[in-house]
Amino acid sequence: MPSPIFFLTILAIGLIVAGQILLKTGADHLGSLDTLSLIDKILKISTQPYFISGLGICAIGSVLFIVILYRSKLSTLAPLIAVSYILSVLAGIFIFGESVTGQKWLGILCIVAGVVLLITAP
Repeated sequence: MPSPIFFLTILAIGLIVAGQILLKTGADHLGSLDTLSLIDKILKISTQPYFISGLGICAIGSVLFIVILYRSKLSTLAPLIAVSYILSVLAGIFIFGESVTGQKWLGILCIVAGVVLLITAP
């Protein structure tokens, strides 16, 4: 059975990906920023609820990951963040309707294979 650290790592990754989804949603709701000054752009972005919640959730996931790093090996945990790449691509497809090329799918399969090798390594 996987250790509690493994489950906490998956939780941290899930929080980071959820934050990314909220940030993307916020970006989609911004509209055009082309005609705004830099200060107006910053104000518009910083008052957008999706950005605020996305940054907060990413921050919680990052703090949790730092706590996990204290109790485990960086060489094992850091590559597990690659799972977030897979989840982000899936979110892009199923939430935002993005398309994925065969080459990207091949890359995802390589990431999955690498994560499996890391998880099962002694």
